[in-house]
Amino acid sequence: MGATSAGFDPQRAVNGSFVTDVKPTGVYAALAARPLRFFLSGFTASAVGLTSGTMVGHPGRQLRLQIELIQIGIVL
Repeated sequence: MGATSAGFDPQRAVNGSFVTDVKPTGVYAALAARPLRFFLSGFTASAVGLTSGTMVGHPGRQLRLQIELIQIGIVL
C-alpha cells in the first residue's frame, strides 16, 4: 500500500507524458517480487526487484510498474 503524487491526465498531458502534482492523487496497492533479498545486521538489501500495482479507487485505470536495481532498508 502506498500513496502517489504522479498522476496521468490525458487532457493535461503533452505527448503522453506524466503530470506530477504536489498533493497525493490516490492510494495504490501493489505486489512486489524481490528474489535476491538479504538480511544483514540491522539492514535489508535486495537486488533486481519488480513491483506492479494499481490504484485502489479505480482498479485497472492506472497501473504502476516499478523496476528496482538495488534497495537498502533499515530493520526496526
